[in-house]
Amino acid sequence: MSARRGFIQIIVVAVIGFILGVLSIYLLQKYIHSKQIIGDTLPEIPTKQNPTANWKTYTNTKLGYEINFPENHTPYYLDRKAENPRIPVNQETDHLIIQDNADNVISAEPITLQIYAETTDVTPKQWINNYLQSFGTYPKPNIKIQDTVFNGKKAVEALGGNGGYNPAYRVIVIPNEGYLLIITENMKKPLLDQILSTFKFTN
Repeated sequence: MSARRGFIQIIVVAVIGFILGVLSIYLLQKYIHSKQIIGDTLPEIPTKQNPTANWKTYTNTKLGYEINFPENHTPYYLDRKAENPRIPVNQETDHLIIQDNADNVISAEPITLQIYAETTDVTPKQWINNYLQSFGTYPKPNIKIQDTVFNGKKAVEALGGNGGYNPAYRVIVIPNEGYLLIITENMKKPLLDQILSTFKFTN
């Protein structure tokens, strides 16, 4: 009798195990199937594209830097004696100008980003102080002068000017051997900020 009872218990345990195994396989397949459906129906998340990826690159071999700019812009320098004073830059130009609005060729004070070299023996901070004083009794905004690091090099920055006929919004002065590299952004504009963010020293 006890042997029969033990045999029945084994059968019951086997049947329960079989049922649990079949149920586990069924639930696993259902889970995998639901994952596949979710994967197929989820919308693709667009990757964030670099807005400067298709820009052109200007390289200055003389001063050792490069900068990117939109295709519809032309970096230039001014020669006021020429019939067309806006002359496209070359690789050894000492003074580069990029306008915020590429179509604005009339305004006497276009909104610009400028990069140029100035031969001098003054320090970057002295140069900035002289620059600010050259505006005389200009409306004094809250201009902050500070030591900084620009693209891996020590520099002095003045930030907060009004632009136009007043001090530029941003002035960065980087010391080099025998000259200062000066960057001015005469008004705060998203495009000029973006252009400046692509600046790199090449030596």
